[in-house]
This record gives sequence, C-alpha cells and structure tokens, in this order.
Amino acid sequence: MCVLDRFGAAGLCGLLGLFLLGSPIGAELPDGVRILVGDSTTGKDPDTAKIEDLRYPVGIDFDRHGNAWIVELSGGRVLRLDRSGNLAIVAGTENGGYAGDGGPAEKARFNHLHNLAISPQGQCYLSDSSNNCIRVIDAKTGQVDTFAGAPQAGFSGDGDDRKNARFREPICVTLTPDASKLLIADICNFRIRQIDLATGRVETLAGTGKRGIPAEGAVARESPLLDPRAVAGDSRGNVYILERAGHVLRMIDTRGRLYTVAGTGEKGFRDGPAAEAAFYEPKHICVDPQDRVYVADDKNNAIRLYDPQRGTVETVLGGEGEEAVLKGPHGVCFRDGKLFVVDSGHNRVLVMERPKTE
Repeated sequence: MCVLDRFGAAGLCGLLGLFLLGSPIGAELPDGVRILVGDSTTGKDPDTAKIEDLRYPVGIDFDRHGNAWIVELSGGRVLRLDRSGNLAIVAGTENGGYAGDGGPAEKARFNHLHNLAISPQGQCYLSDSSNNCIRVIDAKTGQVDTFAGAPQAGFSGDGDDRKNARFREPICVTLTPDASKLLIADICNFRIRQIDLATGRVETLAGTGKRGIPAEGAVARESPLLDPRAVAGDSRGNVYILERAGHVLRMIDTRGRLYTVAGTGEKGFRDGPAAEAAFYEPKHICVDPQDRVYVADDKNNAIRLYDPQRGTVETVLGGEGEEAVLKGPHGVCFRDGKLFVVDSGHNRVLVMERPKTE
C-alpha cells in the first residue's frame, strides 16, 4: 500500500496539522548547528503564519547562485531563500491542485511536493507526488511545465520519451553527480527509474513492480523492492536506494546488482557496523563528495551517516526518538562542506556547519 493510500487526503492533512501545531521547541542546538530559516510557526495557528514562516517543509536544494529552494508538503509551495536571508514564494499555493503548465510559476499549483533537484543550469525539477508527475520550473523564463508523467497514475514509458512515461506517486527526484540523469523513486510502482536529460529516455534501474525483499546480489531490474522512498547516486556510479518500510539502505552497484549495505530490516535505533545498524522509517538521503550517505531517519528523529569505506553507521544529529533537536526530519542536502537538514516537524531548516569529515 502506498503512502497516500494509507491515510487518504483528509487523513494526511490531519497528520500535517498535528505537525504544524506541534509542541514548542525547547532544546538548544548542538555546537556547529544553527537555524537557516523557520520554526516561528511552531505551536501557533498556521492561519496566522507570515510569508517568512515554513509550513511543513520537506525538501531543499541550491541553485548556482547559492540560493536555497525549499518545498513544502502541506499545500505545495516552492520557496526561495536568497543569500541575504530573504524568503519568497516562487511557485505554488497553500491549496493543492494541478494547474499552471505553460504559465508563470507563481500561478502554478502542485499536490504534495516531496523534494526537488536543481541542475547546474538552474532547472528546478519537482516531485509532484500526488499528481503522479515530475514538474519543472524553467530557469530562464520562470515558466512551469510537466516534465514527465501525467496527472493519472500508471506505469509505462520505459525505453520511450519522458513525455510518454507514467508514474505512480514519484516521491523523490535527484540528479546524478554529473547532472546528466534524473533519478526517480517511483514509490507506488516499487521501482527506481531514470530519465536521461540529453535524450529524454526513461528506463527502470531497479524493481519489477512487485513488492518484496530483494535477494542479495540479484539483478536490480529483476528484483522486487519493498518501499523505495529515496534515491541518490555517488561519484563512482553506484545508486543508493532508501527503503522506508524496509528500514534499510540498499545499493545498485556499477554492474546493476542490488545489495543491502546498511540496516537489518528490523526497525530500531542502533549505530555500529552497517550490517547490524537499525533505522526506523527513514525518509531521505544525500551523498557527500566522499561518497558517504546521510540518512534522514524520520521516526528516530535523527540524521545518520553511512560510511561505505568503514562499513559503519553513526548518528550525527538528534537521536532515538528524541524530539527536542529534530522532529520527523525529511530532507538532507550536502553543499559546500555543510549539511542542510529539513526539520519538518519543527517547520525549519538547520545547517550543520562542520559535519563529521574524518
């Protein structure tokens, strides 16, 4: 069963309301961690929020000018925080929908945005999950269009052009390190898919459309997946898959084989050797220049770090269910030596100025 199928639209909105009206933040942040933006709506009625407030942010990325772009799940706004600290609504509204293609971004409507990816040229790709498509904001014109998929759920288009593809709640989009391909976690099709940005060709990298636990070392395209929530590539050509309901991190190697690299498959909280580590419904990942993987471990309210060289998992922020520092973190992004954490339940974005580097 898929994310939105579990709750329905009304149920999901109710859950978001609980987050938005959550308990006040009471703990000091650790040394080297600061608030980039947000947290002023915590404990308040969201109807009184100002434009400077965030309303359940879930994803962040940066353009070539150093501006931070943030997407919100509640409603579907896209916001831009410039380097002077000014926050502006770029696209979307507080009310979800599917509208605005061919027109200015500020008039567009989206339905449950989950994250975004910005190319070196400034193209902003958005996972418009409940609309079952990938939308794009053009860097030069500011126009919004549907880049791939359509507002009807389905599965088709492999080996064909992106405009003919169909998805079922694409929940994550990420560019490969060379920005030549767009990786997509097509969660309710139980697949990881890819769009070649030069040719527009779509293909499946992992998953068969059936839900299940893959065999170790099996061909990724011939293997089932449990719950592919996020995807990211490293500099060596490996592709990481985060499985929320599976509580694990998997990897497609350069031969197209699928392996579990961290997590036992049982929910919990445990650092140490990666094969013995435990996660609890993790939501998102990013890869740093050293090919280490940061995991937004949602239900553990923690950010975990998988180091493939050491074969270990460690906690770098938050911890086992504690809500004071983090509450339901969804997004992570590594840029210019800093780790940016979307602290969704606290309606803010944090910056780790000096994440662990040794």
